[in-house]
Amino acid sequence: MLALMYAAHLLATVVWIGGLVMLVLAAAPQRSSQVAEDTLFEILERRFRPWSQVSLAVLLITGLIQMGGDSHYHGFLTVDSPWAIGLLGKHIVIGLIVVLALMLQGWLYPALERARLLASRSSATDQQAEHVLRNRLRQLIFLNLGLGIVVLLLTAFITAIE
Repeated sequence: MLALMYAAHLLATVVWIGGLVMLVLAAAPQRSSQVAEDTLFEILERRFRPWSQVSLAVLLITGLIQMGGDSHYHGFLTVDSPWAIGLLGKHIVIGLIVVLALMLQGWLYPALERARLLASRSSATDQQAEHVLRNRLRQLIFLNLGLGIVVLLLTAFITAIE
């Protein structure tokens, strides 16, 4: 059963980090030809969104199961070794990722949809608001990827400790 948890955890990591890397490196708009690239970015981001959400849920569930099965784990908030310090750091960063996901889901995505509807009426103010929200989405995806990389680095650290 633990092997299945490891496999699911690794697969969810690949989907989540891989999707973010694709969005940041391949689809994130550059300043030239902004409109076409914005559209591509938003289409890919919308299609990736459910995969990202499922991946994060799988990561949380399988990560907790794996943690409980690790011989280094001595209990909730027991920080008695370098491994536990690394795990605590990892959990803090994961908490930030969850907060970021909640911000995206509860605030930014609905606000961007409203802004798109209002901007379709061709009001300059509404189009500017939509542009600001698009930039915020891009920034938060970059931040999400950065936090994900930190989690990977902390995982490498605690995995190397034996």
